[in-house]
Amino acid sequence: MKHVEVSVIIPVHNGADYIAQAIDSALIQDVPLEIIIVDDGSTDCLAEALSPYMERSEITVLHNRHNIGVAESRNRGVRQARGEYIAFLDADDYYRQEDALRQMIDC
Repeated sequence: MKHVEVSVIIPVHNGADYIAQAIDSALIQDVPLEIIIVDDGSTDCLAEALSPYMERSEITVLHNRHNIGVAESRNRGVRQARGEYIAFLDADDYYRQEDALRQMIDC
């Protein structure tokens, strides 16, 4: 099993317009990571927005049957996490530089 230093948890509810930027910013980070996306009962075209990422081994998508809220969605992602560290990233946000997670770890 591949070493995972950081588990990036991305809860999303109807965030199809923004999720790709969040995912892409996590994928370029200079640490071994996994990305856990928690679809919190989205009714938009989120599945279509996620489809280019579905073959990536470092990405896991969890689906809530209905909207349970951001806090419980984050908790669900944490329960699945394998990383030494947990990082939360909102679906409409992104890391501005490729060493953002490394800077957080090294503080």
